[in-house]
Amino acid sequence: MKYFAELNNNNIVIRVCIFEDSVKSGEEALNITPLLEGHKWIETFFEGSQRKNYAGPNYTYDENRDAFIAPKSYDSWILNENTCRWEAPIPYPNDGKFYSWDESLKNWIEIVYPTNA
Repeated sequence: MKYFAELNNNNIVIRVCIFEDSVKSGEEALNITPLLEGHKWIETFFEGSQRKNYAGPNYTYDENRDAFIAPKSYDSWILNENTCRWEAPIPYPNDGKFYSWDESLKNWIEIVYPTNA
């Protein structure tokens, strides 16, 4: 099976569809599934061996990087040019605890779970 992302005319992923292995390119996919005018198909790969990330709805296909990029999670996050994934400006703490990102503080905040005492 092959997986293709359908893009609108702004290179935003609308959906990802599965096609038989006999489909050789996005152009052939056009003959299988009706397509809205201005849309195109780009093959996506689960393992990220090509195009950096597996495509998903609302991802952007960046033609210059030949990569699918997820929507940005937070305004302060920075795109890693090697992985094409968004990263916090401060690395996630590596102390075995759980954290969530606080955009107003631009920092990781420890998640404290209540205990039964």
